[in-house]
Amino acid sequence: MQSTSEPLVLLELEDHPDIYFSDVEGLEGQFRLLHGDGGHLLAFMGSRSMSEEHPWVNSCHGRPVANNASLVFRTVNGDPFFRHFLGPMEPIRVFGPKSDGSVAELVVRASCLHPLPPGTATLARSWRQGLPAELNRWATLTFHARRAWLRLVTGASTFRRPETSPTRSSFVLDGRYATDYPGVLLALGEAVNGPCGYYGADLDAVEDCLSGGFGPTPPFTLVWKHFGRFPSEGWAREQFWRLATDLVGVGGDSFPPQDMVADLLELLRVHSVTVLLE
Repeated sequence: MQSTSEPLVLLELEDHPDIYFSDVEGLEGQFRLLHGDGGHLLAFMGSRSMSEEHPWVNSCHGRPVANNASLVFRTVNGDPFFRHFLGPMEPIRVFGPKSDGSVAELVVRASCLHPLPPGTATLARSWRQGLPAELNRWATLTFHARRAWLRLVTGASTFRRPETSPTRSSFVLDGRYATDYPGVLLALGEAVNGPCGYYGADLDAVEDCLSGGFGPTPPFTLVWKHFGRFPSEGWAREQFWRLATDLVGVGGDSFPPQDMVADLLELLRVHSVTVLLE
């Protein structure tokens, strides 16, 4: 039951005590500030670890800013499975504390928040009991839900470093559902690293993974079953959403290639991966 499980959210603060919360809202950019210095509001709810001694509680004015903050989602057992960097964080309002020592809500301003794709937070809550253990659980999802799944497995890779020198030399990519930009990358990640596997969230990240630290390193063989290039609108759709959500130029992201599959095949070839198309 929710009451007996560990808190969902851990807020890691630089130079301040960490805080546990039962939930958070605003990670997908819902509360964007259109005045002042801009940024986004985040609302953290239900903390029993934010005591009156915490610097964000006992000061009515001039609460100190955290220069860097990160959010960690946790399972019901308290195991971390996803991290998202929040950047500088300024406390705006604390509702509480109550007589039992709990804080009902903490509202903060995140001036440099990189919003998560829509649906990511909801998906993360569904992983509270543990990460999915079957392949292709994302297969029936819409394009936007696949983007959220890809973002989640990217953040989860911080805590799920796979074996870097596996004994296997051949891997099978199930291409039946690799019908759009995130689908190709999700299929690749699961081919080499199993369910919820990560092997890059764009081609630059795939190249980083090929260099080591995120699973098998070349040389190896990738058998791509049900091979087929996804429709041309797959590129246009990904390009549009990167522009719409300000991803282009942020964190090294760039426009996705017009023929992502062809570029991926060339990237794998250059890095000594033998790809067999079936």
